[in-house]
Amino acid sequence: MSLVTSRSTSSRSFSKALLLVTLAATIPAARSDFWTLAKGEQPVSVKLVRKLPPVVARNGTTVRFTAEIADPSTPQAVLPVLREKIRTLLLGSKVGGMQLVDGPADTIIKCVITGYEPKIVKKGTRQVGNKTLTIETWVGNLRGSVQVLDGRNKPLDGAELKEHFEKDFVVAQTEQAVTAVNNKKASKSSRIGSMIGVVRGGDAGDAASLAGGGKEIHDSLGPETKVDPQPTDLDWRDQIIEAFASKVANRIVTVDEEFTAMLPLDKEFAQVRDFAKAQHWGDVQQQAETMGQLKGGKEAYRLYLDALSYEAAAYQKPDSPDKAMESLNKATKLYGDAAEAQKEHEFVLAQIRAQDSLDHYLEIAHYMQNPPAATASSPTPPPAATPAVTPVAQPSPAISPEEVPDNNALISMVQAGLGEPVLISYVKGAVKPKFDVSSAGLVALAKAKVPPAVIQEVQKKMSTGAPSAAPARRAPAATPAPQK
Repeated sequence: MSLVTSRSTSSRSFSKALLLVTLAATIPAARSDFWTLAKGEQPVSVKLVRKLPPVVARNGTTVRFTAEIADPSTPQAVLPVLREKIRTLLLGSKVGGMQLVDGPADTIIKCVITGYEPKIVKKGTRQVGNKTLTIETWVGNLRGSVQVLDGRNKPLDGAELKEHFEKDFVVAQTEQAVTAVNNKKASKSSRIGSMIGVVRGGDAGDAASLAGGGKEIHDSLGPETKVDPQPTDLDWRDQIIEAFASKVANRIVTVDEEFTAMLPLDKEFAQVRDFAKAQHWGDVQQQAETMGQLKGGKEAYRLYLDALSYEAAAYQKPDSPDKAMESLNKATKLYGDAAEAQKEHEFVLAQIRAQDSLDHYLEIAHYMQNPPAATASSPTPPPAATPAVTPVAQPSPAISPEEVPDNNALISMVQAGLGEPVLISYVKGAVKPKFDVSSAGLVALAKAKVPPAVIQEVQKKMSTGAPSAAPARRAPAATPAPQK
């Protein structure tokens, strides 16, 4: 059976990114004993569907998608593939009556590709039981910006996206004979581990290679492990573009992504494993919380299962943002507690995935609390999937639409966990802002850990003194007034 590991990330940053990446960096490349299998055992896992509602309210039924390339090193062949992937995702969504058109449309999605790195190959080894695997990790990146507009080109939403995509391939293996099987240590070394891959979510830069959230692939390695077939360069390119396209489509439609979660094999968790395999997450949560604190590393496994139950519950009710955010907030904290108790890679990846989902709901909340002014051409009310919500996931109060855009409002948003793209969008869209850009004001923002790029945007906003009516990262060029 082949071993395939995939990772993918977007620009949804989150407040704990640095902590999580630092934690992940301390974890050895080889698997820990968490998923260790005895001879004849099979890995136990459960498949879930990660459902995230759209960020903005789509207008009408017709949608036009346009894409262009701003980076000269990006091949033009990326555009037709991206258009086709977007078309498949939008028409394959559960939104009835949607039509994709090339002319005037109720909703417009504009995408600009700003960077493309087709493939970087890294080599390494991993020890799995008595096998030494030679691994090639293929890495690719696709960056761009996306903007959603109504039929009159009024911006509704904007974001910067980065797709960091990785896959691991077994290219060779060696096997050593195992002696003294009755010896506990030798027996452990002969057990077969499992590898994990993650697709979606995360932050930009080097942190992207560890951020996850979405689809996970787990392949157990049996005694007949073979060398993996590697995709062609065109197949590899298409996989990167497809992952990027899902983030673009998720701005206006729900995108369902399947992922696999591993379950611990210890006998203490036999009953909770059965509940999880049956998708009875309420029972998983109750069982994990009534077991009480366990000894040693098994406490980390209990916390992980508890967190998984909260995360699964959030995806089962994507149309209830308040409840989903509350569940995701609990899941993120519990995954973090598990990772602190035992530095297991699975815990870190799960924590980042849950935090990424939480950030998505916070983006929705920010959009609903700062809606664009209604226009005559777009009277359609928001769909049920994205009602106005108050972010209960963090202790800080939400920013109300009536609140004056000032330093305190910005600091509250940072404390609520909103990422840099959302903060910059808030600053750009602020009407009659009262940001304090004095030395004392800037120091206060820095102490509150407001990102430097956001502080620069604040200074730019106050220096121009021209309020922008569009809360988007990329405002359209102004149309000059006709000459009289």
